[in-house]
Amino acid sequence: MTTSEKEFIENITTYKEYLYKMAFLYVKNQQDALEIVDETVYKAYLNYKKLKKKEYFKTWITRILINCAIDFLKHKNNLYWDTDVGNFETQDKEYIDLYDGINLLNGVQKALLY
Repeated sequence: MTTSEKEFIENITTYKEYLYKMAFLYVKNQQDALEIVDETVYKAYLNYKKLKKKEYFKTWITRILINCAIDFLKHKNNLYWDTDVGNFETQDKEYIDLYDGINLLNGVQKALLY
């Protein structure tokens, strides 16, 4: 095991509870949160060597987790942002008003918009 891999494992061990709590804030479901954490750790492991400043590990992995959570929610809800129209659109091509779309977001996601 390389030094880099040992550092990665130590960091994941340090932040595993934090990662779970962050994922749970997005999906409000234990199984889904664990799935998001698994995906986050996998993506982080693949890209750990690209992290230039190791002191920013928590910020870096948090960004990965948020992206994984958003991707998970998009796939789960079949919602995506239609940039041409400026509305959320479902798989059935039904448009949702912007304000209704924002109301579909949880508190953390809404906070990111403000």
